[in-house]
Amino acid sequence: MIRKTKTIKPSEKSTYFIKKQILKSEQFTSSEKDILSSLLNEKETYTLEGVKEMIKDFLEREAN
Repeated sequence: MIRKTKTIKPSEKSTYFIKKQILKSEQFTSSEKDILSSLLNEKETYTLEGVKEMIKDFLEREAN
């Protein structure tokens, strides 16, 4: 199965977070954190805007 990914272009002044920080954040519900735990990579950094977009894309994706 081929999965398309979207490149997210953060603004220049964005703050970046690692997976562990995002999963401890109070900005996300427990179900959103469950989604993020499978989507995020330990070795990458993310902006909050990018993470919110990832959740949105995941929830809008059509189930097989």
